[in-house]
Amino acid sequence: MTGLRPYDFGRLFKQSISQSVYDMRALLKQRPDTEHELTANRLLLSSTFLIYLVISHMMGSDAATTALQIAAVPALAFEAIAGALFLHLLVSPGVSHVRRLIGIVADLGLFSFGVHISGEAGAAFILVYFWAVLGNGFRFGLTYLAIAAVTALVCFGVVYANTPFWQSQPSVSIGLAAALIVIPAYTSKLIRKLSEAKQQAEEASRSKSLFLASMSHELRTPLNAIIGLADLLVSARLKTEQHEMARVIGASGRSLLSLIETVLDFARIESGQMTIKSEPIELSALLRDVRAMIGVSASKKGLRVAIHIRPGAPRAVVADRRHLEEVILNLASNAVKFTEHGYVRLEVGFRSETDERGDLLVDVADTGIGIDPSAHGRIFERFTQADGSIMDRFGGTGLGLAIVRQLVRTMGGEISVSSALGRGSVFSFHLPVEVAELEAPHASEAAPILISQRHHDGALIAGLSPVTSLEAAIARIRSLQANGISRPAVLIDAALTDPTAVEVAHALLQPGTGEDEPVLVLLVDPVSPVPDFDRNLFVAVTNGSDMELAKHLAGLSGAPLIVDDQPAATAGYRILIADDNKTNQMVIAKTLESGGHSFEIADNGEDAVDLMLKGGFDLVLMDVNMPVMNGIEATKFYRFASLGTVAIPIVGFTADATGEARQRCLDAGMMECLTKPIEPKRLLAEIDRLLDGAIPVARESSEETGTDADSPSASEQPVIDSGTTAALAQLGGDEFVDALLTQFVDDSANAMKALANAVAEENVGEFRNSAHALRSAAANVGAMRIYQMCLDWREIADRELSESGEIHVHELHEEIDRFRQELDSRKRRAS
Repeated sequence: MTGLRPYDFGRLFKQSISQSVYDMRALLKQRPDTEHELTANRLLLSSTFLIYLVISHMMGSDAATTALQIAAVPALAFEAIAGALFLHLLVSPGVSHVRRLIGIVADLGLFSFGVHISGEAGAAFILVYFWAVLGNGFRFGLTYLAIAAVTALVCFGVVYANTPFWQSQPSVSIGLAAALIVIPAYTSKLIRKLSEAKQQAEEASRSKSLFLASMSHELRTPLNAIIGLADLLVSARLKTEQHEMARVIGASGRSLLSLIETVLDFARIESGQMTIKSEPIELSALLRDVRAMIGVSASKKGLRVAIHIRPGAPRAVVADRRHLEEVILNLASNAVKFTEHGYVRLEVGFRSETDERGDLLVDVADTGIGIDPSAHGRIFERFTQADGSIMDRFGGTGLGLAIVRQLVRTMGGEISVSSALGRGSVFSFHLPVEVAELEAPHASEAAPILISQRHHDGALIAGLSPVTSLEAAIARIRSLQANGISRPAVLIDAALTDPTAVEVAHALLQPGTGEDEPVLVLLVDPVSPVPDFDRNLFVAVTNGSDMELAKHLAGLSGAPLIVDDQPAATAGYRILIADDNKTNQMVIAKTLESGGHSFEIADNGEDAVDLMLKGGFDLVLMDVNMPVMNGIEATKFYRFASLGTVAIPIVGFTADATGEARQRCLDAGMMECLTKPIEPKRLLAEIDRLLDGAIPVARESSEETGTDADSPSASEQPVIDSGTTAALAQLGGDEFVDALLTQFVDDSANAMKALANAVAEENVGEFRNSAHALRSAAANVGAMRIYQMCLDWREIADRELSESGEIHVHELHEEIDRFRQELDSRKRRAS
């Protein structure tokens, strides 16, 4: 097995014993089989046996003395072999057939020697033969079962030939020898059935993964353009009623996408497709990001979101940021959802095991409706909520907490809840993490305001000039606001007495301050209790270096924590669009135009490579599935051809939502891979992030779109959907719509040829691919009948294609003619 690094013996004498054992256990857990368990047991048992004999000998046991005299040398030799095998396993942790064979021979050889010298006294332990044989079979498979059985039979034959006791018991010896043949033979059938069952389970898992990939693709591709156009409509100049309708369409679509994504996420986790990617995480930044994402919802309900970092918590840890953020965000969103008044608190702490690692402790608390204790275990089950009224009152699928628990457990942790009806809830989870070292934060453009009455406390002041009164603090805040710092950062000493820290916080956070509300950090001594604030306070510790953490928690320059979700203005970049679908080209082009960018279009990967090698582009938007040369092949070819030069950043587009698809794109050399449908704001933000270094204003999402499972038949659909054409007209006018529909008719002719060829050649794969491409374009322009026909063919079988393929193509040809006639009528009406 590749990818496993050997144990680093150089660190053995540079760290504590517990740390070394932790590293060793972590390495062994990643091994592909259980040989390490067998090797460790061999070493432990042999060592225990020798120690027992030595102690018994020292206590005067004649039997132990005799046994040591006879077995000392073989036992020590076996101990040396066992130790060598274990060290070899640490150095080479992959599968080793030689190591397995040596272990089998050593185990059965030494045991046979013990049976020989013990004579009648060792007869009771003869079953160890079967333990060794069957153990190797169940651990390593039928081949090793046979090898172990033959080895045991040979060893017992040697014992029989040289041991008077067994020679005096011929019937028992023959029966034992026969059992060493019959029992492993019978067991082999059981192992074979277990192996077949395992293979079937793995095949089912692969089928499930394939279904996920296909379903994800089907749910995204048809509505890719519609999602993008809906967002562009919202930002367009519309009448109030039209703007509200566009907003409702977008909100409804996102609600559906959220439900689809939730189900796909859970299925993906269950099938073991989730991968853990560890990276340094700054805890304060992570919590601030989560607070920003729930800030709007909390503000609408008048809730305060507090962040508390307990004493002793590190500034940064190494963990999976994406999934950790997903867990905290899910819990925090639930807290806001089920809380009508009061506060939500995000709290982190740390329980250290060594200087380098420990458990990250996270609490998400609220003052909401609470949960009945009898439902505590049930709420983490899939499609389950605390009671039947929850869905009616608050909505939801009942999958959120199930996903949270799966994610936490996959990361090696556990989650629990403490709650009672009417008393709020506290969800707590812990994860094993490593402590990370980060550079000190950069100096602030506008230093935080420090309110403290401890003039001589150098550790607290840390270079800041404090104010001692509320009036002075308000005056300095107004001064900063007048100079463009809309939300100044204020550090409040919890030891204030007149006024108290609570009074200062309430005075600075008066209702109506809105966007000008300062960002507050409460500074608490490690030995002092933390006041129970219901206000928006960040809590830090004032001992030593934690002062820098307090400044960082404040946001350094007092930047607002709730970020405007409009994309930042750009100077206008030149971007290459590589996509074979004309409809998608036009939609992406319109999105880029709305962001002030220019573009050029390539119809396939080969053309895209030619244009990239000529240069002149700031970024490439590369569709993964294209003819001639797909996006992954084009990226690899370009990266190879551009070695030694400054490569153009490439962003991939795919309707496959699986982690494997994303990883293939990144491995090929793409800087990012986005899942369709891509919202215009997110696309423009991603462009700004990659080209200008700006942090995208919207959280990276993986929203998807889907089709109704109970879709009407093609004949029940409109020839041209008026809603889609109206949305397209809002984007670019009637001429744009007519050009788009005309282009679709031209593309359909090529698709018809491809479908007809697939039928003639009885190539079901090519038929599905061509129908899929046509279906995607049809959905984007509102050709709903054509879309529905192609949708019905997405799982067409070989037999149906052979028997009805020509009929399908004929019906499609008629439907395209009908679409062309409707388009002509539309143009005549417009003229």
